[in-house]
Amino acid sequence: MPRPVPRLRLPLRRHLRPATFGLLAAALTAAALTAAALTAAPLAAQAALDSASRRPVLNRPEFPQWLVQGTSYYNAVDNGFGAWYGQDVRIQRVTRYTGAFVTAGTQTRPSGSQQVLALGTTLSVLPRLSVLASVSMAPDQGTVLFPRLRRDVGFNYTVPWMDGLLWNTVLTDVRYTDRRIGGTIVSGGPLFYRGLGIYMAQGFVNRDRASGALSGAFQVSAQRGIQGKYWMGGGVGGGNEAYRLLLDVPFDARFSSRSANLFATRWFTRNLGATARVDVERKRNVYWRRALTLSLFTEF
Repeated sequence: MPRPVPRLRLPLRRHLRPATFGLLAAALTAAALTAAALTAAPLAAQAALDSASRRPVLNRPEFPQWLVQGTSYYNAVDNGFGAWYGQDVRIQRVTRYTGAFVTAGTQTRPSGSQQVLALGTTLSVLPRLSVLASVSMAPDQGTVLFPRLRRDVGFNYTVPWMDGLLWNTVLTDVRYTDRRIGGTIVSGGPLFYRGLGIYMAQGFVNRDRASGALSGAFQVSAQRGIQGKYWMGGGVGGGNEAYRLLLDVPFDARFSSRSANLFATRWFTRNLGATARVDVERKRNVYWRRALTLSLFTEF
């Protein structure tokens, strides 16, 4: 018989997993090159797809070879969770067959602050296949908002029988200082180009290390625009989180969430542009989260 799970109450909020591990958080931010993406999305997917405001860059030599971007974000979270805010800086270089990025970020919540560093690379190994890998590291100095170690490996495949269709799959391993905590995430889905539009669907399956529980999430998104001029779009997602809190008396946590986002990117000159993004998330019986993210980038 399934183990009964008590309803989460506010005094337990300090025991909630950081958004970096929540399956829904990973799904809902996987499409944006923002600080939210840094804290939640599979980093390898970011390197492979570049961002929701850009088309894939591998095998497209007309794209600028360097990207430098600064991002600031603010989350207003009710039910006593307070404000979550932070910044990150990303540097990325792309050539015809390779890509690499480094991102450094910081996040602050009422419980404290933590920093994170991420590195990633992509490599075209065949005309229709590219592989990707990334790693992120965050020192545990008492406040845990990011995994201590996160590793991603995956691939992008251009489907030969339909023009404009790509498939992406990523395997993610998440670990914290307490080695009993963490899990494995498998994500994947299609990315489809049609005219001025880009359409993406992603599914996520997570296995919690402490309890062995499985959970899942999804995201669908669409955008329209022209690279170097503008992009606008949005997405919706949902899913469940299932994991074990290793307290004096172990507690099996179960949550369901729904989320939506809108974004717009505008180039002011050939090399300079900005992105604005708004997010709304409801974690049932826990909180409402409303977020604003602003990014400024240069390409050359």
